[in-house]
Amino acid sequence: MLLVFALAFVMMMLWTEWERFNAPAPQVATTANGETATPTAPAADGSVPAAPVVSGNAAPTAGSNAAPAAPVVDGEIKSDGQLITVKTDLLLIEIDSVGGDIAIAKLLKHARSSEELDVPFSVMKNEIVDGVQELFRSQTGLITAAGPFADSTPLHTRQYEFEKQNYELADGANELKVALTYKGAGIDYVKTFTFTRDSYGVDIDYAVTNNATETWSGFLYAQLMRTEGESSGGFGLLSAAPSFKGGAIYTPDEKYQKISFDDMIDEVLSRKVDSGWVAMLQHYFVGAFLPKAGQPIELYTTAFANTAPQRYAIGYKTLAPVNVAAGSTGNLQTRLFVGPKERKHLTKESEGLPLTVDFGFLTVISEPLFWVLNKIHSVVGNWGWAIIFLTCLIKLIFFPLSAASYKSMARMKKMQPRLATLKERYGDDRARLNQEMMALYKTEKINPLGGCLPILIQIPVFIALYWVLLSSVEIRNAPWIGWITDLSAKDPLFILPVLMTLSSLLQTA
Repeated sequence: MLLVFALAFVMMMLWTEWERFNAPAPQVATTANGETATPTAPAADGSVPAAPVVSGNAAPTAGSNAAPAAPVVDGEIKSDGQLITVKTDLLLIEIDSVGGDIAIAKLLKHARSSEELDVPFSVMKNEIVDGVQELFRSQTGLITAAGPFADSTPLHTRQYEFEKQNYELADGANELKVALTYKGAGIDYVKTFTFTRDSYGVDIDYAVTNNATETWSGFLYAQLMRTEGESSGGFGLLSAAPSFKGGAIYTPDEKYQKISFDDMIDEVLSRKVDSGWVAMLQHYFVGAFLPKAGQPIELYTTAFANTAPQRYAIGYKTLAPVNVAAGSTGNLQTRLFVGPKERKHLTKESEGLPLTVDFGFLTVISEPLFWVLNKIHSVVGNWGWAIIFLTCLIKLIFFPLSAASYKSMARMKKMQPRLATLKERYGDDRARLNQEMMALYKTEKINPLGGCLPILIQIPVFIALYWVLLSSVEIRNAPWIGWITDLSAKDPLFILPVLMTLSSLLQTA
């Protein structure tokens, strides 16, 4: 049985690597003559232009409406901004006045750890954790083609003005708006964040008021920047299986695709699509920019040079310009989701976003298992007991197969003396030995594989259950009984592993 389980595990790993190896390669940007473009070398000041275009405000080709490259600028963050605090029923947000970036995003319903239940978990942050910088923040801005407005558009490096530093969602209110302003060359920009009760989504709206004499034409970009930080482990004693941390994109045509940090270093992603979204993933949590549906966009990634530790960005920019005539106002919008990978929230946000809950290649089995687990939890109110009841339910469903397996193994055990006799008699004649053994199996109506096949059928189900437990944020910091205060962590006293070992020895005795 150990060999069977080892073989199944190796097959699972091989299949996973095969799927990753055969995944569609990111489309890289090309130059006008069809050659592959490479990231531009850092400038003297350490800034890195957006690949493959040299300038963030580069003019489009003559006679076209092509968007200029998104100004990813560099990986450094100015420290002269002020933080604006926003509190809702689910989020505690800090917005940097420089760029109007979300610098800190804490989840009020999710604790940092089971030992710090009163400290909210920070998805977006800039802090040192175990000697390693953990940085994750969102950045949005507007860009224009070369012209009178190009040098004063609200990039994520501009200093915004604001009315007050503290906002809180009032009791009974379903919505909270936070407005920041920036004045360009004859243009007034108002960047408004809209927070909604019982939601991890944040609407970001740019109102562009044109006080100049020429038409303003611009594009929106949104990107997520982070460091790699420490890799997160898996579930309990199986923490050797790491969870994915990196980028992800989704398009209606090619669906969901993960992009590792190494991929961001090796290749410059530049993919033009009709719609989609971009995200940064980590174990249990996700930050994602969700453009308006049906809006042509260009997805991109970059790895910043001259940053320590290495910083990465994934984002998108719109391809259709928004034109604002003189004396009028226009709007450009995007939506940010920053929160846990809870399906009840993900399914309300965007198509494909629930795929960020990584159930592995057995998703078709994991999905219904999680649904049943969730239903059981709604009745018993404890994730630990819900897992036990689900496991018992699976064992009950497979009981006929298990019983057949045990009966077959018991009958094979009884046949061992007769098989030993045949081996002694025909040990030198392998063909005759096999013939006599098969005749014995036929006479006694024994299937030599009858003990293994029923178990092999169950293996994919329990592997799928493992991935459900590994990926479900619902069991993070969830207590069970006594000393088990976090079902996503290993047993601190190693009592359960000892009991499992003893029970296995008793069953084989």
